[in-house]
Amino acid sequence: FFCDRLWNANSENHENMKFSIFNVIVALLFMLSCEYSHAQDCVKLYFDSNKDGDELVVQLKVGNFDNILISQFAITYDYSNLELISIQGNTDIELDQTHVFSEIPGYISVSWSNPSVGQSLADGNSLLEMRFTEIISDVSTFAIDPNFDTEFFNAFFEEVCLDATSASINETRTQLVGKLYHDLNGNCIADATDFPLSGWTVFIDGGLEQYYRITDKFGYYTIPVEIGTYTIEVLEPSDLWVSCEAPIIENVIASGEIIENSFVISPNNSSSALEVAVSSSEIQICSNNIYSIRYKNNGTALAQSAIIEFHMDENLDYVSTNTGNFSIDDNLITFDLGSIRPGDGGEFQVVLSASCDNIEVGQTICVDAEISSSDIVIPPVDWGGAILTTKATCEDDSVAFTIQNIGSSPMSNSIQSIVVEDDVMFGSQEVLLDLQEEVKLKYPSTGGVYRILIDQEDGYPLSNFTTDFIESCNGVGTNTYRFVSMFQNDDESPYLDIQCQEVIDATEENRMSAFPVGYREQHFINQNEDIEYTIHFENPDMDTVYNIWIGNRVDESLDLETLVAGPSSHDYTFSIIDERRLRIDFKNIQLPSTEIDPIRSRGFVKFRISQKENLPLGTQITSASIIFFDLKDGIETNEVSHIVGEEFIEVVINTVDLLSEEELVVAPNPATSLLKIEVPAEYKDLSYMLYDTKGSVMSAASVLTNAFYIQRDFLQSGMYFLELRSANKKIGTKKIVFQD
Repeated sequence: FFCDRLWNANSENHENMKFSIFNVIVALLFMLSCEYSHAQDCVKLYFDSNKDGDELVVQLKVGNFDNILISQFAITYDYSNLELISIQGNTDIELDQTHVFSEIPGYISVSWSNPSVGQSLADGNSLLEMRFTEIISDVSTFAIDPNFDTEFFNAFFEEVCLDATSASINETRTQLVGKLYHDLNGNCIADATDFPLSGWTVFIDGGLEQYYRITDKFGYYTIPVEIGTYTIEVLEPSDLWVSCEAPIIENVIASGEIIENSFVISPNNSSSALEVAVSSSEIQICSNNIYSIRYKNNGTALAQSAIIEFHMDENLDYVSTNTGNFSIDDNLITFDLGSIRPGDGGEFQVVLSASCDNIEVGQTICVDAEISSSDIVIPPVDWGGAILTTKATCEDDSVAFTIQNIGSSPMSNSIQSIVVEDDVMFGSQEVLLDLQEEVKLKYPSTGGVYRILIDQEDGYPLSNFTTDFIESCNGVGTNTYRFVSMFQNDDESPYLDIQCQEVIDATEENRMSAFPVGYREQHFINQNEDIEYTIHFENPDMDTVYNIWIGNRVDESLDLETLVAGPSSHDYTFSIIDERRLRIDFKNIQLPSTEIDPIRSRGFVKFRISQKENLPLGTQITSASIIFFDLKDGIETNEVSHIVGEEFIEVVINTVDLLSEEELVVAPNPATSLLKIEVPAEYKDLSYMLYDTKGSVMSAASVLTNAFYIQRDFLQSGMYFLELRSANKKIGTKKIVFQD
């Protein structure tokens, strides 16, 4: 274990930084000879800076650097502002240039060891001294890279935790900083043994300006502010947590200071709370495609025996993965995660190959990832116990939809299902099911995309609805992705994520996509519906790209408190700067050119965010990004947009009727009591269905002649939709009106 971690500390390009086998063996023998362990405080790393003439000197200083035998870490800095001149290591512990790799702009990695005896440094000593030329005299951030495999071991072969603080150089404003601690012993005091809480949101309210900050791997947040009064509070991710401190009011009366306010967060209830997300590169026929799966325990208790079940589309084949402890059974891959402590998580990748023969451009490929553990408990809610599932299948010349109640109780009230063909609703039925009862709906299929949607009963804790779709049933479906992606998947539960993507002909460089895409060209989505954004990027040059950062302005109609970083192709850091600007950094990404590696030259990153609650109908939400590759000018992506709507699905079968206005005679229209329908004599085996504006069938019958009548009977005044079929094939639709 020790050899593996030490030997693989850096890439094969860093041969000068690896330790000799002899030194490793000596270190192992020395440490294994110890017969007792020593508790040790976290090693502290922080930055200090000063000017030496025209040069900027930045020192990495230490605290609690006691009896350290091995260390490895990486530093990131703003290479667009600074040019590295030199690095000097601490000579007292023989840290020299052979332990440092600094050839990548904005990135410095260190791997150091003493094979015989642990080394100590007094608090405040400098571990590294870095000298820079300032290209631009602007704020520059120095940080310990949270994506690097950072490790510190003492002479007793105990891994020592790290407490690392970032720094902003040339910052003239006052900095509000702090750390979030997971209160393990419940004393509401920040103890050295408490875990840092990473990925949490801190809200800073300055009155006219509000800011959000996301804590880094070490639990820290930082924000520069002007003189004024600010309220600082932690936004707990669920009711499982409670802050020991009330929101802190801080009066900033001077510039250039550093004001620290840390928070201790205690468990309110003991429970794990797992979440999973999946994203992928764009899918091409007969090509390998990368899927990234990200997971986390947002709860307060250890998630035991956790697994992820990853279901592959039948047109995908397993190629490889960068994680262990998994098994494959047909199209199901099961990953054994072991136990996940509160606040912890991870990310891994699966490479899948798209079929060369059975798929075509425009076809939709879906995968899903579901996480579970032996101790998951659904919190008690006011819910009757019914759980509805939906399944779409092809049966002969029809598409069939099965709705089943798999819950623990019968449905307490009927719920209306709707069936959509491509982008219009053409079927509806009230459903009231007993325990384990199912109902099947069948419709003639013409090869489009067919989807069924039905709400869950009120109070069901994992999702508001269930849905399924099928495409190219008994026909050839082309350009169908826009119909699949118009609507949400039923993956609102944090335990489940579904990823559906269109098969494309060729990649589009550096663009954004959103899911759901939204309805038709207006991209209508419902109120309070979450949006998932994916940013796709590709190396635009022949040379390797070492660093990428992406900027995204978050729309005012989106709730920053709900922003969740998602899966990606490469390690990244995620932060909110200014008021609403999202920044994503890929440090040391080493993205090859397309000519060298068409697959590895591409990347992606996904994030999810909610609308602000109950936005007015007609609100437009837009998003676009700008991508910077190394020091080159930014490349702007396309803009994606949505409009908040309500009941926007059209209730007709198709906008193009086979019969013309002259051929399909409906008279009188409007009608008061009796409606005459007439079509050309060559149409046989006629039938009709009459829908109301909600999609419910109000009347239906088969008719024997090409001219027939429909009685109004009990129908209320208003608009209805007539669908006419011949030999069970649609031949026309008509809007009709009954009036008093």
